Amino acid sequence: MSNEQNKMTRDLFDCLMALLLSGEENQRPASDAYEVCVCKGWAEGRTVTAAGLEALKPYKVRNAVIMAAGFSSRFAPLSYECPKGLVKIKGEVLVERQIRQLQEAGILEIIVVVGYRKEDFYYLAEKFGVEIVENSEYSTRNNHSSLMAVKERISNTYVCSVDNYFTVNPFRSYEWKAFYSAQWSEGETSEWCMRSDDTGRISEVQIGGRGSFYMVGAAYFDTDFSRKLLDIISSEYFVPSSRSKLWEDFFVEHLDSLDMEMKCFSEGCLLEFDSIDDAKSFDPVFLKEQQSEILDRITACLGCQREDIHSIVSLKSGLGSVRISVSGEVIPGAAQRGCPLFFVMQYARPDAIARVV
Repeated sequence: MSNEQNKMTRDLFDCLMALLLSGEENQRPASDAYEVCVCKGWAEGRTVTAAGLEALKPYKVRNAVIMAAGFSSRFAPLSYECPKGLVKIKGEVLVERQIRQLQEAGILEIIVVVGYRKEDFYYLAEKFGVEIVENSEYSTRNNHSSLMAVKERISNTYVCSVDNYFTVNPFRSYEWKAFYSAQWSEGETSEWCMRSDDTGRISEVQIGGRGSFYMVGAAYFDTDFSRKLLDIISSEYFVPSSRSKLWEDFFVEHLDSLDMEMKCFSEGCLLEFDSIDDAKSFDPVFLKEQQSEILDRITACLGCQREDIHSIVSLKSGLGSVRISVSGEVIPGAAQRGCPLFFVMQYARPDAIARVV
């Protein structure tokens, strides 16, 4: 068969993926693309043939990288005891759920890049067969350093954040090209908002917007995108201003040369827990489920139960400072519901882990 006859198009790729994902219980697709796949010997009945799988090889997802190196200051005070990726959401450890979803999609090579409290993640290697790689620069650089820690491994790779929670499995064994997952926001949002051109390529990104698709969830780096982005990061790595950049910053600064499309998901499919309040909004018993000595000390100090705490907000006024809102008469003089109480989490002194200031 000639190269032209072997040529894969988006329509043919989508047809083969529909066959792979639907299973034999569904009828074969009634489309021109299906007829072309049959003529090429890529499909027969409701299945993809060996020749079809061979044609899909360039689009095979090689692996996944889960970035789990950061401290997650907005998750204080829990992040002092436990990395955000290891908290429980609706009974499941956050990173474990993502690993399971990847494995269910046939992605067996999974690399977890760690830094802060790295030892806490080591058990994942034995439990799930994942690889643990240390990012030694996590405390002095942003998330681009986690990509650079595994740069030789990135090619046809899902790039995931440890604080993501997917209500449906977004992963597949094959992907057409590089993409960033997106959801629609009708109202105002402070997220990174995207626009695409007529081909679906991301053409504009801005922080904040209204009535826009925004970045959330996993990204996928195909071979070409991986090479170009990592070359850009490498070339600018020792520029002092690069230290604070997300990998997304490098992408936005070089949109003209980096081809990535939006992959849109329905509202509620992709969640990101930036703060304790985000997690508590999704899982009302979130605080109750955590094994936390800090929470025990806070409730003992206030004379309340974990269920009485309805908001914990990390403050920028100082390391470890949080505002805790509780319900009811918890301490003398705090009779109003929702009274904000300010605490300093003195991590270096467990005997004084919480005090009113």
